[in-house]
Amino acid sequence: MFSTMHVNVDKWITTWLFNLQRPYLNAWIDPPKPDCESGAREPSAIEFTPLRRRRRYRIERFEFDSPLASGYSVNDHVGGIVLTPNGPVRGTVLAIHGWMAHGELELEGMGLLFALKGYRVVLPMLPFHMTRCVPGTFNGQLVVSPQAKLMGIAFDQALAEIRQLCSYLRAEFDGPLVLAGVSLGGLIAAHALQHPLPIDRAYVVIAGADLADTVFESFLLEYLRQALIALRLSEAEVRSRLERFDPARVEPAIDRSLIRLHGGLYDPVFTPRQVIRLGQSWGIEPQFHPAGHVSILASIRKVFSDLP
Repeated sequence: MFSTMHVNVDKWITTWLFNLQRPYLNAWIDPPKPDCESGAREPSAIEFTPLRRRRRYRIERFEFDSPLASGYSVNDHVGGIVLTPNGPVRGTVLAIHGWMAHGELELEGMGLLFALKGYRVVLPMLPFHMTRCVPGTFNGQLVVSPQAKLMGIAFDQALAEIRQLCSYLRAEFDGPLVLAGVSLGGLIAAHALQHPLPIDRAYVVIAGADLADTVFESFLLEYLRQALIALRLSEAEVRSRLERFDPARVEPAIDRSLIRLHGGLYDPVFTPRQVIRLGQSWGIEPQFHPAGHVSILASIRKVFSDLP
């Protein structure tokens, strides 16, 4: 009964989200055309603008040009926010949000736990999300897509941005630097670990080893499966295209003792089986919580109880 409750919460929330996205579903089949050149470019400076103050922390907005252009000009300018405690700062957390995150208030909610614990938290917008969303698509639609080339661009772009941010944060601020990713953010954080990032801890939360299993088995991606049928893509072909996004294929370039894997016992999106497989591939024992994909938020204090 307990597991059913968590799965139902996931279903209610994701069904509501996808009902909002119905006008855009065709963009999976016929995505918008690029409007600029793609490829590597010189990194730009990261610029900060004060935004507002809360009782316990202040908020700044930051922005910079992505070091890897995607071919969509609106997507190639990175935005995000920083929450900085008003008192002593214990360290910095680079927090990577999940799929379909909608805006700065949602990012602030994600960073609240860290800020209240005394950490500066940096929350970038992932490719094709929020202000980076291409007109005619919904938030994040082109990141998880039948268009394998677009997915590859989005992942490579996100990794390039994470590397630039990690280098900047390590040079700019004292104290430990933590990388934390949840859901899609966890998947991207897992891939980022193939690079020797200058971090002191990494948290990969509710992200598993096999994105193809999620595509074909999770109710979350029912509409995506319909798009695959419309494009006449076989399951074998899709699995072949998605292999490169399997984080179990990544060899971490940081000490494995610094990596934490967390999963939900009732997660129907990245199932315990997927999280266990990822842990086995890395030689790391995952920690599980009595939660689903969305309700992991109720366990978030336990997930990050051992921040350095």
